[in-house]
Amino acid sequence: MKRTLFLFLTATALTACAQHSLPSLPAAEDSKSAVLTVNIAGMPESKANSTVWADDQVSTATVFVFNSDGSYDNQATATGPSVSVRCTQGVNKQVYVVANKSIGTSVTSIADLHGISTSLTDFTPSHFTMTGYKTGVEAKATGNAPIEIEVVRYASKITLDKITHSLTETGWKDMDFYVKGIYLINAPGGDWNLFEENYTPSVWYNQCAWSSSVADDWLYESLNQRIIKNGSYPLRHTFYCLPNPTTSDSHGGTWSPRKTRLVIEALIGTRTFYYPITLGSLARNTHYAISNLNITRLGSSDPDYPVSEAQMTFTLDVKDWTVSDMGTQTI
Repeated sequence: MKRTLFLFLTATALTACAQHSLPSLPAAEDSKSAVLTVNIAGMPESKANSTVWADDQVSTATVFVFNSDGSYDNQATATGPSVSVRCTQGVNKQVYVVANKSIGTSVTSIADLHGISTSLTDFTPSHFTMTGYKTGVEAKATGNAPIEIEVVRYASKITLDKITHSLTETGWKDMDFYVKGIYLINAPGGDWNLFEENYTPSVWYNQCAWSSSVADDWLYESLNQRIIKNGSYPLRHTFYCLPNPTTSDSHGGTWSPRKTRLVIEALIGTRTFYYPITLGSLARNTHYAISNLNITRLGSSDPDYPVSEAQMTFTLDVKDWTVSDMGTQTI
């Protein structure tokens, strides 16, 4: 789901909007005779573990106003549902919004703003970096119609709702089946310059296999979940990474950029097997949803090597969180 910000341009004489008072400004800014008021709404969502991941929530937002030539006019930040910022009157104003990321006061031009990057480890349970902008805005003293700016996240989201134990192989189907972990491998983590359309990952986590890192909160869940024969484990598990534009793929060997995989690590009897789901190219602000992973055969001995469709089935649904629904998967 995209978050929509509503911006209202009012005259300086209006000292309040709705139930929100305009911020006190220094005398040096008295020449800024228009006011932009930004109203923001968010909706939280929970993660599979006890942490609440409000990936739809706008906790803080900074609004930047630039002139038609890209020079800086003004900015303001708020932690509530609105941001008010004074600006000079003029045509072709450019309004940029950065949500859930601290910027500071170093921005003096659009070029400065584009030079700031975000990464996976910037995110916290209620702070997923989002941005949006609108150009061609006219700032008049009165009579300004409301304008809308949509902000979108930089992250990709992957969810798995259920794992089903449907092993049929003699000698294995009656053994204890434990899910020991679920995680992403070959996962991009940063850095991505704000407002840059194309992204080339510079940081990759869990190259070919899981390795504990500062990104574990977004990429890894440790489990010891037993699933009985022909039974299911129905609980959503949610993971995040930055987009993966890689179109080619490889397995094992010397590391090179490759496709991201969601891996289910299972202990069957005394042996560990891996069930990797290759996700393909991952897009920004997109939710890749797997409703059920149905395991029918023994898995791979390596988390970066795929298993055949005879071993597992699943359906990947792509949604615009926007959602990509992967449905049921069978292995």
